[in-house]
Amino acid sequence: MKYSKSEILNKIKGQLIVSCQALPGEPLYVPEKSVMYLMARAAKEAGSPCIRTSSIRDVTAIKEETGLPVIGIIKILPIWI
Repeated sequence: MKYSKSEILNKIKGQLIVSCQALPGEPLYVPEKSVMYLMARAAKEAGSPCIRTSSIRDVTAIKEETGLPVIGIIKILPIWI
């Protein structure tokens, strides 16, 4: 489902947005396939109107699973020398 900007803002105003994300090296990150859609499913069942996540694969999987608006971010990890 495609939402307009005003529909999304009205839907999430005053609500808790749940962040479902895991980066490589973290316990919930699985290289073969995103599992964040399962966390997002639980968040939806608990009443979250929107999900925040990182990576294109998680955005896609969560949108397909929940039908909720998704705020997607791309994190650039620093390289320490």
